[in-house]
Amino acid sequence: MEQDYFEPYCQWKREKGYDAIDIELHGFNIDDVKVVLKQIEEGKYMISIMAENPRCLHKRFEIPNDIYNLEQIRALFWNGKLNIEIPKK
Repeated sequence: MEQDYFEPYCQWKREKGYDAIDIELHGFNIDDVKVVLKQIEEGKYMISIMAENPRCLHKRFEIPNDIYNLEQIRALFWNGKLNIEIPKK
């Protein structure tokens, strides 16, 4: 079966104490979605979002370690939307 890849609507929001990424994932449930933080080089990390049901996506965001508290990242999936909050240092 051939996968149907799509580009979700994403919005980066800058708030006073954190930045947030909102991603529209309507049609997916929490078991379909995987969010991973991994180091890609010294001082740089990547948030990788993968989702799969009949449709697939793989979205990546590079995150610099010197601006954010990476240990405090939070992800919330609710009502077809993924919200990732990245607290600032």
